[in-house]
Amino acid sequence: MEEKINEYYEFLVKILLPAFVGVSIKVAIQIKNEGFNYTRIIISFIAGVGCAYFFFPLIENYTQKNYVPLIIGLIAISGERISEWAVYKLKIDVFISVFLEFLLDKFNPKK
Repeated sequence: MEEKINEYYEFLVKILLPAFVGVSIKVAIQIKNEGFNYTRIIISFIAGVGCAYFFFPLIENYTQKNYVPLIIGLIAISGERISEWAVYKLKIDVFISVFLEFLLDKFNPKK
C-alpha cells in the first residue's frame, strides 16, 4: 500500500506538477500570440505530460535531484512543441474534431 502511495506522490508532485507548469507557460504565450483552440490545448497538455512521464525514469537516474523539476518542465515543453509540429503538419486537430462530430452525430441523431 505504501508503495502505491509513493507512486502517486511521484507522479503528482515530481512529474505532473512541473510538466503542467511548463506546458501552461507555453500555452499561455501561444494563446496571447495566436489565439486558442480547445483541441490543441488539450493535445498540448496530454503530449507534454506524456513526454514527461515517459522520460522521468531517465531524468531521475541521470540528473541531480535539484534539477529534476526543471528538466521535467523542459522535456514537457519540448515534447509539446514536437507534438504541436505534428498537429500542424498532419492536421491532427482537424481529424479529431471531425471524428468527434461524427461520433456525436452517430450517438445523438438529430430529429
